[in-house]
Amino acid sequence: MNIQKTSIKSFQYLPWLLTVGVCALTIFASLPMLRWVEPTNIAMLFLLVVLGVSFWWGRGAGVLSAFLMVAGFDFFFVEPHLSFAVSDAQYLITFAVMLVVAIFISNLVSQLRRKQMVTEQQASQTAALYSFSKDLMRALNLNEVAQITTGFVRQHLGFSTCVLSASPNEPTRLVAVNSEIPLKMVETIAAESLYQQNTTHNDAHTDEHTEGYFEDEGQSSMYVLLQGSTRARGVLLVHAMGHKFQVMRDARPILDAVASMVAIAIERLHYIEVANQHQWQMESERLRGSILAALSHDIRTPLTAMYGVADGLHWLEPKPAAQVLDAADKLCEQTLQLNRMVGNLLDFSKLHAGQVRLQREWVPLDEVIGSSLRALVQPLHDVRVDVNVPASLSELLLYLDPVLFERVLANLLDNAIKYNASTLKEKIIAIDAQVQQSGTERDCVIRVINPAQHLSERQISEMFTLFERLGIERTELGTGLGLSICRTIVTAHEGQIWAENTQMNGQDALAVCVRLPVGTPPEWHEESAS
Repeated sequence: MNIQKTSIKSFQYLPWLLTVGVCALTIFASLPMLRWVEPTNIAMLFLLVVLGVSFWWGRGAGVLSAFLMVAGFDFFFVEPHLSFAVSDAQYLITFAVMLVVAIFISNLVSQLRRKQMVTEQQASQTAALYSFSKDLMRALNLNEVAQITTGFVRQHLGFSTCVLSASPNEPTRLVAVNSEIPLKMVETIAAESLYQQNTTHNDAHTDEHTEGYFEDEGQSSMYVLLQGSTRARGVLLVHAMGHKFQVMRDARPILDAVASMVAIAIERLHYIEVANQHQWQMESERLRGSILAALSHDIRTPLTAMYGVADGLHWLEPKPAAQVLDAADKLCEQTLQLNRMVGNLLDFSKLHAGQVRLQREWVPLDEVIGSSLRALVQPLHDVRVDVNVPASLSELLLYLDPVLFERVLANLLDNAIKYNASTLKEKIIAIDAQVQQSGTERDCVIRVINPAQHLSERQISEMFTLFERLGIERTELGTGLGLSICRTIVTAHEGQIWAENTQMNGQDALAVCVRLPVGTPPEWHEESAS
């Protein structure tokens, strides 16, 4: 160990020894030139040596060479020789000017040399960071990002690193990604504290609380926040053996650049994952819609045949038995129910594929309700429907697609029939309408009410979700698409649809409400007879 320290100290003094050697060699090599060259010209040679020493060994060696050269010039080249006495006072001016010029040249060359070294170092760092960014762009997962980061910091800065990213299951917690250093509990807590502070502030451009330091058992640690463009993505933990806080602070600009690139790489991987998930969902929805459309078309043909055969039994001669006709009626009813379900499937596939365009026209309110009731004549044969529409609203014109909106009311009535919980002998459904005024805007609200069990707020909020049947065990056929289709159609009409608990004939009931804007229909001008 002592031998090693001695060799290091000797190496530190080497530039000074070389400076003394070069100055001595130059002085003794210039002595023979006194026969042919004036001493003042030899002084120019000495200045050149000072310039070279300053360039190669720095400012200190340059200043030392300046003093040595002036002293040597006075001792060997100015009379009386081999003496520091000066016979001519003018040489004092020469010595002073020579010393000032030598020191100035030494400082100037040293500064240029230092700037050159800084420039070269910055160029080297820029090239290294550029290569580092290219490597990160090729990374396919977090493990590769962590490996590239640890390798770069170890090679160029000599520090050990660990990338801590947000946990997929707990966004406020951090997990080490391919760590090359063992993490202590206190380090993990410190990193999570830094991360949570910036996550709570939710400011992507803040410069506060972006770093932290920790020292334990001769080991220095720095925490650098991985700040993305939208939010913090994790923490970069940097380790250095010994008390190297100042060294780590000096390297902070590079660590900031590294942390920024790592955060961008993590964000890129996150957005790629999100894009892949959305792409997969889109493909799944497209495939499901295609399958539903194909099944809907293929099922309608046998359904039509089944209904025709069952209904034709009523026209046979002689008349079949009453049990046969009753079974035929039930078969027709189930066939119509299945046909409506297939229609919902087909509407769902078309609506979600964006293949349906609204064919709007001005339609009276009573005609909208009447067409929906006529479409459900068979299911409504044993149901009492109370239509409560004021006479003043019967001729109210609504700007809508009559075919699609008929599907809305038909689905609402069909649901009211299936889930009717009336305690009376016959099922009762109520339909009412009213106009609500809000400032200059007018809306028509149509409600379909039927006795039903009281629903919680969560059940009401989930009613219009795809394939949602609220967990009600029923024997009726259904797919849970009806209300979802209603919401899609009403939204396309710039309206709203919702459900709410209410009362009907003294028992709990459910009201499904549809709100449509009431526009201004065009004016009709009758042409006068000529």
